[in-house]
Amino acid sequence: TSKEPSFNADTKTYTITNGEELAWVSDVTNGVITSGKNFPSDITFSGYTIELTENIHLNDASDWEGWEENGPRNKWSPIGYDNMFSGRFDGNNHCIRGLYCKKDLYAGLFAKADGEILNVILDNTVIIADSDNYINSIAGSIVSEGKGVSISNCYNLNNVIVKGNKNVVGGICGQLEKGSIH
Repeated sequence: TSKEPSFNADTKTYTITNGEELAWVSDVTNGVITSGKNFPSDITFSGYTIELTENIHLNDASDWEGWEENGPRNKWSPIGYDNMFSGRFDGNNHCIRGLYCKKDLYAGLFAKADGEILNVILDNTVIIADSDNYINSIAGSIVSEGKGVSISNCYNLNNVIVKGNKNVVGGICGQLEKGSIH
């Protein structure tokens, strides 16, 4: 379930305070939601800022180490899976906990990004990419595939699990083209 976050029109900033609002960002980039009170003029969020103001808890993470076999209730659909994320995402050093993402391709908090992602911490997360159906499986905790993306001050405190034969994987970014990680 997703919920539209508060929006400051002067700064073009969406303020994220919980998992439902974070899911809204994913739903917009993936075409699940196509309208709303403060819907962005560009579904890639180009020219917009997404800002976390609280720690985000997507699932009860007390048993996160068993999620590889039995995933939790809330499954994460990566931001930018269908339409690359091109905005600015500032986690403000807040932690996203309990993220569970299992995809054949592009597994992570972000699937594809070419914007700016900074100050994000992931903890008690399980990211699984399984390439049985694809030639390559791309996985990264923060970004699966970055094309010109700038990633700075981001941390992954857990593992990324990849299954299959031909995979591209990274703790922060699975595949980086013309971007930077600081």
